[in-house]
Amino acid sequence: MKKFLYLIFFSLLLSSNAYAETLTLNCSFEKYVDRTNIYAEKIIPENQLPTSMTDDKFITLEIKSKNDIKILDTSLMGDRINPKIIIPFKINDNFIHFKEKENSLDIYSLDRRTGLLLLNYKSSKEELKIYYSCVKKNKLF
Repeated sequence: MKKFLYLIFFSLLLSSNAYAETLTLNCSFEKYVDRTNIYAEKIIPENQLPTSMTDDKFITLEIKSKNDIKILDTSLMGDRINPKIIIPFKINDNFIHFKEKENSLDIYSLDRRTGLLLLNYKSSKEELKIYYSCVKKNKLF
């Protein structure tokens, strides 16, 4: 009996993913801001943007604790055929900051309180901000 209890104890101890919560967020397009001219921001209307940018997106998060969060899947980034787990580079009480690749200049910031997702895109020629509003997806059953 003692061996059986030890076996149960160690199996629960080693299965750290048993208590992880998986959360899916649905994100809808809010606005597109062109900051190429640093003196004047320009808001581009939704009807002038490609549908690939204005379509609804999703993010699937794995939450183990307040500061242990992984992005398991997302439609925000290009490679949907081979999704990879993304580890955020900065997590605090207000924001989760993540990138597609470590050396990428595109920074995604998810506001944990309001659900606002901001994509900061920078290149040598332009600087853009794309805003999405994210809400928790309800489970069907």
